[in-house]
Amino acid sequence: MLKPLQHLAAAFSRWPPLLLTAALSSRTTVATRTLSAQFTSSRHYSAETEVVQPLPMDSTSSTKLPMQLYEPTEVADNEAAAGRAKDITLPQLMQTAGLATYNVIRSEFPDIRSMLCLAGKGNNGGDAYVVAKLALDDGFDVSVAQIGDPDDLKGDAATAYKAFKEAEGEIKPVTDEFSVGLHFDLVVDGLFGVGLSREIKPGAFTTAIEAVNESGKPVVSVDVPSGLLASTGAIAGMAIQADHTVTFIGLKRGLLTGKAADCVGQLHYASLGIKQEFDEIATSTAERVSYKRLSSLLPLRKATAHKGSFGKAVLIGGFQGMPGAIRMAGEACQRVGAGLTRVLTHKNSSMAVAIGRPELMVDTVEEIEEDDDTIMQQLDWATVVAIGPGLGQDPWGCSLLKAVLRLDHKVPLVLDADALNLLATDLGKTPKHSPNWVLTPHPGEAGRLLDRSVGEVESDRFQATVDLQKQYGGVVLLKGSGTVIYDGNKHYVVSDGNPGMASGGMGDTLTGIITGLLAQGLSLLDAARLGACLHARAADIVVQEYGERGLLASDLLPELRKLANPTRRRAEELD
Repeated sequence: MLKPLQHLAAAFSRWPPLLLTAALSSRTTVATRTLSAQFTSSRHYSAETEVVQPLPMDSTSSTKLPMQLYEPTEVADNEAAAGRAKDITLPQLMQTAGLATYNVIRSEFPDIRSMLCLAGKGNNGGDAYVVAKLALDDGFDVSVAQIGDPDDLKGDAATAYKAFKEAEGEIKPVTDEFSVGLHFDLVVDGLFGVGLSREIKPGAFTTAIEAVNESGKPVVSVDVPSGLLASTGAIAGMAIQADHTVTFIGLKRGLLTGKAADCVGQLHYASLGIKQEFDEIATSTAERVSYKRLSSLLPLRKATAHKGSFGKAVLIGGFQGMPGAIRMAGEACQRVGAGLTRVLTHKNSSMAVAIGRPELMVDTVEEIEEDDDTIMQQLDWATVVAIGPGLGQDPWGCSLLKAVLRLDHKVPLVLDADALNLLATDLGKTPKHSPNWVLTPHPGEAGRLLDRSVGEVESDRFQATVDLQKQYGGVVLLKGSGTVIYDGNKHYVVSDGNPGMASGGMGDTLTGIITGLLAQGLSLLDAARLGACLHARAADIVVQEYGERGLLASDLLPELRKLANPTRRRAEELD
């Protein structure tokens, strides 16, 4: 049974009075409320969490998952100053972070009666001790598994440890034989925080992480799952696989890309009452993007519009044996609203492309000599050109890519698939840098473009896009879990999508979407951002009804048409 409020007040006697008010309030009201769950990129779901704050923090400072993303160093360097701007101390921030985590635990797991809290050697360990004391004061069976000597803890972490110890909480070391006891209902992960920047060496930390992952117990991570690098989304050798992660103050960019989806679980955000102050002094170099936020880029069409109003797209690809890729790209281009869409393909593919979608204009093209300008008439017709889906790397595809690159920035280009693989090879005097294209590599293609391994690309997806953009120009869209887009100024991370999209043809469909948006006059950056969000959101809708396995790229096409008309739907709803 939980302790009644009068016993609880005595248990909090060592807390600052302002924090005590918030803690008691959290017991008499629902302190944490999941306001909504949005299907997000890479399987984890974003939940918006309302956290009761110690006064003078605003007790109604609930917020949706923020759009601005931060480097962990930005959070560490500015949280104290943000707190001072609101007369909030670092100890109060730690207590509130622990309370926010505890509230999520009580909300998501209302039936638990015991927990094991893992405490590391830094402030994340202090957060774990705060959670442990809250649970202890509520009558839970609580134990803290400490790595290292707890008497070596410093500052606020040491204070939290002493408070738990003085309350006669159980603390035990992590030994080589460590395991998560069968009687514990839940594990709280406070081993590593955002300061982790290197691979975890074998020892107590790896023993603890392995034991937790093998236990099958639900896990709630404090700020970031231990072992996940909060800056990049890479894993430092191994990482806790959490069911929930509660992150604080600034949303760390590494929680939304790379391997994060395998570790984060359901993501909660708590501002600790200082979001406004923090945003005013910290520098964000990345932003979360979603279909909902970008759909305003698709305005209502004028009543007098005609097909010429929405651009002329040319898509090139479909070497013999690969007509499906360019066919899907062409239809996706149409479904998002391009006025006229022409496909240039191999003679052996033309019938397969045309027969299923008669609205596509299909022309065949032969291998082109370097001084042959016959294809230029077809390219000059276009307001945007895409090349790559099903292109192949034979002389036919290489000759077409060289012809396209001779356009010399006249119209926007989209390069995907084998166009990127060929771009990574020796193309002689053909220009390989342009300010007027969108490159859409997956990690393998990005590795070839940068002459590095897939592992190196995935180890820092943000830096990979910086290097690609610097070397090749334009806008770079690095596909994968938590798609990253970079235009030379800022990173954007797509927060829609799901693992069902790991099937052939998805990239070809994305190429068509971006091409169709460019045809309608969107900028390179807007077309890349909105295109990726349309693509991912369409997949989410299909998966919600049918599940992830068996999702085909062509399944997205009906949903794309609906999503490409958000303003029309809203206007009709108002009638």
